[in-house]
Amino acid sequence: MIITGDNVDGIATLKYDLAHCFEMKDLGHLSYFLGIEVSSSPRGYLFTQSKYATNFIERARLTDTKIADNPLETNVRYSPSHGIPLPILNLYRTIVGSLVYLTITRPDIAYAVHIFSQFVSALTIVHWGAVRILRYLYGYREMHVIFWKLLEMLGPFLLGAQNGISEIVKEILKSFPHSITFLDEENHSVFHLAAMYRHEKIFKIVHQQSEQFKISLSLLLDNRRNNILHLVGYKGCQDRLDLNPGAVLQMQRELQWYKEVEKFVLPQERKSKNSDGKTPLTIFNEKHHELVAHETQWIYLEAGGNNSNGLPIFSNRKSFIVFAVSDALALLSSITTVISFLSIFTSRYAVNDFLYALPNRLIIGLISLFLSVASLMIAFSSTIFLVVSQKNDVILIPIIILACVPVTLFTYLQLPPLLNMIKSTHGPSIFG
Repeated sequence: MIITGDNVDGIATLKYDLAHCFEMKDLGHLSYFLGIEVSSSPRGYLFTQSKYATNFIERARLTDTKIADNPLETNVRYSPSHGIPLPILNLYRTIVGSLVYLTITRPDIAYAVHIFSQFVSALTIVHWGAVRILRYLYGYREMHVIFWKLLEMLGPFLLGAQNGISEIVKEILKSFPHSITFLDEENHSVFHLAAMYRHEKIFKIVHQQSEQFKISLSLLLDNRRNNILHLVGYKGCQDRLDLNPGAVLQMQRELQWYKEVEKFVLPQERKSKNSDGKTPLTIFNEKHHELVAHETQWIYLEAGGNNSNGLPIFSNRKSFIVFAVSDALALLSSITTVISFLSIFTSRYAVNDFLYALPNRLIIGLISLFLSVASLMIAFSSTIFLVVSQKNDVILIPIIILACVPVTLFTYLQLPPLLNMIKSTHGPSIFG
């Protein structure tokens, strides 16, 4: 009799009760059972049938020592009527039956055994290809299977979630779905770690595979009685947000995480208090206060562009049309820039403003500032052309090149964060 389980006290009680009812002897830990050798370690259990395979090959009367690299020939099809019938049906049945039992620890021969077991009642010389399996086993008798304890998956699984290695998390979840309930020493699940370290891929993978655990994980509290929304209220545990240039994008990303996780938790959990008596929103406001202040200073610096638009010297030449249009466009875009940044300066800087309102105003301000700078340079170049073209044409080339420098510099420095802001604000959701 084999007794197995994870309740040591329960096993001891069962053995004690059985010993009082029957004459029994405790043989200790399982090491051998019906041809299956078992060895255990703190990491898991190893099962092998190497001795059984050796004895079985001897009983099959395999006379040579040729080794096959695979148990079944490729691109070969077998049929009951294919080949000359053989009179050794009993031996064939014995071999196939032993091979079926050997598949307990040798899944590598399972398909080949399945093929040859179909001809136990109509054996031909072609079907005697089962001998190939024996030659394969002769060369690979020591193969075994290992059943790792789930505890061995705990470290790699949680470390993968913490470091954002989505491939590890996905594979372990695929092989061990129950690993989604693993907790670290702080009582953080993979959900908590994905949110704490701001790994949206990990969060999305786990969110899609946790239907039956979704509610229980949202209610899970860590050692400081923080739920997952409390943990999102804290700033990210690593500087992944620094990938977004500008503090306003960091604040926007933090708010997006908070809003997404807020949808995940139950309504009553949004106002629950941790061991410090603080709600998730209170923690978010406190921990992001410095980021808001830094963002405010950053916006002031961003808004302080070059708005000088000097007065040109008018002329009756046709080039004046270019100057007039560009000058008007520069004026309109400059006014738009001033209004946009003024609306930012006069904003109340509420937490929710960082999600859409402030980023949208900053996007409009930067675009209009770019148009203003570009139009200003065109107006400046037109003015120089009007004044200098008749005196010295050569000087126009370096002046026009220099006029392109501010536009190029503005594009190089401000276009990447501008595109990033547009994508972050109006692009797909973090988890979409």
